[in-house]
Amino acid sequence: MSMRKKPAYVMLLVLLAVPALIMAAGVKKADAKTAKKTIAVGKTCSVKTEGCTYQSTNEKVAFINENGWVTAKKKGTVVIWIKKNGKEKKRVSLTVKANKKVPTIGVCGDEVKIGALNWSAVDQKLRTSQTIQNNGTGKIKKVTAVYKITGTRQEAQPPSGISGASVTTTVDVPYQTEYKVKSGAIKAGGEHTLNWEKELEEGVTVEKTVLKEIRVYSEKSVAILNGIKGTWSYTWGTKDKKPPVITGLVGKKAYNSHYKDVVRTVYKGKESWLLKYVSAVDNRDGKVKVTVDTSKIDWNKKGVYTVIYRAKDSAGNVAKVKTKVQVRVARNDLDRYAATILKRIVRESWSDEKKARAIYKYVRGKMAYVDSNDHASWERSSLYAIRYNSGNCFCYYALSRLLLTRCGIPNQTVTRYRGHGHHWWNFVYIKGSWYHFDTTPRRRNGYFCLWTDARLTAYSNRAGNSHIWNRKWVPKSGSPL
Repeated sequence: MSMRKKPAYVMLLVLLAVPALIMAAGVKKADAKTAKKTIAVGKTCSVKTEGCTYQSTNEKVAFINENGWVTAKKKGTVVIWIKKNGKEKKRVSLTVKANKKVPTIGVCGDEVKIGALNWSAVDQKLRTSQTIQNNGTGKIKKVTAVYKITGTRQEAQPPSGISGASVTTTVDVPYQTEYKVKSGAIKAGGEHTLNWEKELEEGVTVEKTVLKEIRVYSEKSVAILNGIKGTWSYTWGTKDKKPPVITGLVGKKAYNSHYKDVVRTVYKGKESWLLKYVSAVDNRDGKVKVTVDTSKIDWNKKGVYTVIYRAKDSAGNVAKVKTKVQVRVARNDLDRYAATILKRIVRESWSDEKKARAIYKYVRGKMAYVDSNDHASWERSSLYAIRYNSGNCFCYYALSRLLLTRCGIPNQTVTRYRGHGHHWWNFVYIKGSWYHFDTTPRRRNGYFCLWTDARLTAYSNRAGNSHIWNRKWVPKSGSPL
């Protein structure tokens, strides 16, 4: 039995009808009503919609109050349901990300209900009462409250315009003081009443007592209410005893003990180079400022000196690291030659990577390989390379080292560990990682500019073990640039 082909317009009607049939069968399409938000722990955002009620699928991650204000409590993801007359109106997929300045919040400000303040001043005694309720799911360790007391105080003073008079008058002058109290722990669903009494000074009349600040401690966090503005903020509730961590080319990382290389070199007027490759991060403050003490350096005398890096966090914790640096004098003939070359091939505004590639290109193109020169001094060999535009692998290494150093790029030595004959090349520090930098030409070609360990090893395996080095003597290379 043959089947007649249906007209194209019939097929089109069928395709258009499929989504409607699916919806009629109760299968939902992608929910277009779902919005997405991302906030950090301790931050708040509003999803307020007129005439709606709200619900969080996990109040330990994010709490939402009756007015649509969300407080992020810990890292995670929740859905905020927004309903009107019992029916879903829309929803918000909320992602809470970590925040180093605020830990996980046990009880947020909107979960704390603060009762009205009752106070009275009778017989020179001020008595107050205020209730704190914990409506959250976590435990409050303690609450501290600061009250501001204002009024007048009677003071005796001589009448104006009568010099030396024995008669005095009494006047009221403004009076202000603060009083701090604290509560014990408040379990979830519990409450505590702050009752306190303060003896007033003679002649003081209290006119107003207000809550200036309240701090709610839960887990490692504290929720702080500004009683004057009525706003909440969040921070750590435990004392910060941990100093920042200083990283980069500092300490042992700035000195290769096997080759006796000080990998940081600086000149007078280029002190900023010392901070270029160093940073500090605090567990609470995040990135913090690093300073360096160069008071022990004689900038007019070439040599190795010790500098001290320091980083201080907002809590006053100080990290300190001692580091060896090499100081060179720019007026030295060799450094002047290097400066002249660099002026032609690089720009001050270039990145270290771009400068290094320009130096590689210059050395590789300028010199010719001649197997004649001793290996006693890299400085003498670099001078030989400049004068004769030729030399062996040690000269290539030495001239590269001179130009990299004069350019402010940290570098150290690498030598062949096993294999036929000696071989030297450079290891340079670019973008926080080390890379191989071998300007010596080879019969198998190879443009060894900023190569990784893996890339150079692969070449070496094909080229008869041309580059075998002791990996315990130098750091690992970084990822490919």
